[in-house]
Amino acid sequence: MRSIRTAVELIKVGRKRTGMMGIKAISGPPDQPTLGTAAKFILSFEDGSVGVFNLERRRLEFTSQPAHSETIFDCRFKPSSPDTLATASYDGTVKIWDTRNMKCVLDLKGQEGVIYALSWCPGADDEYRLVSASSLGEVVLWNTRTGQPMATYKHHTKPIYRVKWNQLDSNLIASTSSDGTWYVWGNAGGLELWAAFLVDFD
Repeated sequence: MRSIRTAVELIKVGRKRTGMMGIKAISGPPDQPTLGTAAKFILSFEDGSVGVFNLERRRLEFTSQPAHSETIFDCRFKPSSPDTLATASYDGTVKIWDTRNMKCVLDLKGQEGVIYALSWCPGADDEYRLVSASSLGEVVLWNTRTGQPMATYKHHTKPIYRVKWNQLDSNLIASTSSDGTWYVWGNAGGLELWAAFLVDFD
């Protein structure tokens, strides 16, 4: 395998004067994953805005007004809807976007600390559920239909930098933290700690 030490091509992303924190490829519906969305990406910026970049045309097609007041750390598309995007920010909020018009349609507030990570439920019957993780070691399960938290748990003692829904079993969620642990959660009707693991670096 040959490694590449220099960029194949350097592409300027419009006239944004702020740094980028995240990038996600835009996919179509599960049965047509590339329908109408070839070579398009969602970019999240330090100023709390998001944009759509068209790689084929080499230009930024849309940019939103900053809905977050601080840097966006994570962005995740809803599995069943390529037009629905969730973003997590330093400002302690989660926002849901309609990428067709780049407008924020829902503001999820109430979780304390910086929100570092997000994950959507993959189950067709529970696709409205979203989980977020914070700098205070807190995991929150959200109902995006009502905009309200369904459950809140704190077992980590330091920031959680990644949370992930199991794509094959929608009853399982994993979270990892700088405290050296990772937890597996069951989410039948809420959040229940199923297993805890300690990583020993000594």
